Amino acid sequence: MRTAPASSSVPTASPRLVWLATAVAVVVLTGFFVLIVSGRVVTEGPVVMVLSRTHGIHLGDLFALGGWCAAVGGLLAAAPGAPLRRR
Repeated sequence: MRTAPASSSVPTASPRLVWLATAVAVVVLTGFFVLIVSGRVVTEGPVVMVLSRTHGIHLGDLFALGGWCAAVGGLLAAAPGAPLRRR
């Protein structure tokens, strides 16, 4: 019968490493969001808000924004398990 390892022997990531990985993931997600919003897609939907004569916010952009918010929110909600300040 196996027993669970003692809590002191379980490896944990450095808090700085966790926050660095979170920051990198947010930057990558933001880059993808910008590429999606700035590109031309057939199914981007109707213009919801006109920004200029040739630019506007489409309905599809709002769905991309919602996905970005959910992904970044999930990352930031998981990261506080690793405090950023030193003890």
